[in-house]
Amino acid sequence: MEKATDKGSGSGYADHLGERVRLGILEAATDANRTSSELGLDWLATLAEMTRGAALLMLGRTTDGRQALHAAIRGTRASDWAAALSELMLAQNLLASGDPARHAIRQAAELAQAELGVNLGGTRS
Repeated sequence: MEKATDKGSGSGYADHLGERVRLGILEAATDANRTSSELGLDWLATLAEMTRGAALLMLGRTTDGRQALHAAIRGTRASDWAAALSELMLAQNLLASGDPARHAIRQAAELAQAELGVNLGGTRS
């Protein structure tokens, strides 16, 4: 596991509060994932995993966040819009870090087109 770090540009109370909020989101998403899985609500567990991945990325835990988003993508085949959102978050993180993101961007665009009827080039189909 990577160490959680706050990468905000400010300092003091605002940074501390921001990190506390992100940690709260992570805890809530983890709890929601567990509860949803126990209840057999796979679609909700997948959305919670997507949220958990985003929270991990916001905390600077890049490897863990990407793993959670990949898990959400694999778990969302019955809900392509959630897969598209997970792919998009992953692609944004990859682009921001300088990693090659072409595959993730292509997947996000294809899923957005199929599920939402949205062309990421700016026109609707």
